[in-house]
Parts: sequence; C-alpha cells; structure tokens
Amino acid sequence: MQKTINDLGGPFTNGSLGGGWGPSASGDFFTGPSNNGWVTGGGVTVGAGLGAGGSSSITVTGVSPIGNLLGQKPTSGCK
Repeated sequence: MQKTINDLGGPFTNGSLGGGWGPSASGDFFTGPSNNGWVTGGGVTVGAGLGAGGSSSITVTGVSPIGNLLGQKPTSGCK
C-alpha cells in the first residue's frame, strides 16, 4: 500500500530520553497505526546542557491536507 500524509493522523505513542553534562543529547520516537500500515519515526538532538529527562505520552494527531505540490496526483483526503 502507498503511504500518504494522511497516515500521520491518529493516535501515536511518543517517548523521549536525554541528558548530559556539557555535551548532551536526546532521542525521541513515535509509533502508531494507520490505514496503510504501521507508522514509526524518531529524531536525535545534540547540544550543550546539564541534566537529564524523559517522557512518554499518547497523542492524537489530525491531518487536513489543503494543497498539492508540483501537480502531483491527489491522494485520499487531498482534493
């Protein structure tokens, strides 16, 4: 199945963990179901800092496409 921007809508589980003393880093991820299969993503941030932290949450994301770039054929939900 072809994945579209609409697959980024819905409930997602999110998590983040990071820390450092001087140089620091954090990592985050999200995952959740869509009509076209499982959606998973994440990221990394590096910088300077002092401390540690973490979080976990569940979010519900809405997607409302309003346009079409480069004359691409519209997909479900994008007219």
